[in-house]
Amino acid sequence: MIPRYWVDTNIVLDHLLNRSPYPQEARDVLELGYQRKAEILVTPATVATVLFVLQKKKSAKSRGRA
Repeated sequence: MIPRYWVDTNIVLDHLLNRSPYPQEARDVLELGYQRKAEILVTPATVATVLFVLQKKKSAKSRGRA
């Protein structure tokens, strides 16, 4: 049985936005799931928050504020 890891919002955002100080560590954790060495779990609230932050960042960028 492979291990299961609950991943919080900040780990997902650190990876997607390449945020300091832990973008590589976040990528490493998520990579375990991609390689099927672990099951990566997120809550619906994490998904909603990540989508909100990404949309907000995209909107700010299109207005020249990012």
